[in-house]
Amino acid sequence: MIAPGSEEIMKTRLKGYRPTDTIVVSLVGRVEVDNPQALPERNVKYDWRWVKGLDIAMFINATVDWRNTAMDIKQADPRYLCLWDVDSNRGAQILLQPVCVAGEDKAAEGLVISCGWYWRMDFCNFHEEDNGVFIRHNKVLF
Repeated sequence: MIAPGSEEIMKTRLKGYRPTDTIVVSLVGRVEVDNPQALPERNVKYDWRWVKGLDIAMFINATVDWRNTAMDIKQADPRYLCLWDVDSNRGAQILLQPVCVAGEDKAAEGLVISCGWYWRMDFCNFHEEDNGVFIRHNKVLF
C-alpha cells in the first residue's frame, strides 16, 4: 500500500520518469507548497520503494510521531531526506549512522540492519540561512 497522494508519482516512476521537485511527505496534512505531496496516515505501514533516488522533505510538528515513517523512508534509499518542522520553521537532514552493537544490544530499539551493519537515525540541523533557503526554494507558505 502506498501513501495517499503518491499515486501519480508512482505511475510516473513506473514509466521510468522521476519528479524534478522535492516530494513533500506531510504528516501534518496538506501544506501550501507547489511540490507534489504524499499524505500518509499516522501509524500505517506503507511501501516507500517509490522514493528511491528522490529528494524527500517530511513535514512534521511536535504533535506527530514521525520516527518510524522517517526510518521506513530512509531505508527505501531516497537521494536526500530531511525533516521540516512547520511550527518552528526549522529543518534537519536525516542520516543513517553505523553503530557497533554486541550481544543483547542487537535488539535495541530504533536500529536497522543493512549489509551486515546496524544503523540508527542521526540528524544534521539546517543552519539558520539554510532554513530561509528551504522556505524560498520550496515556496513554503505559512
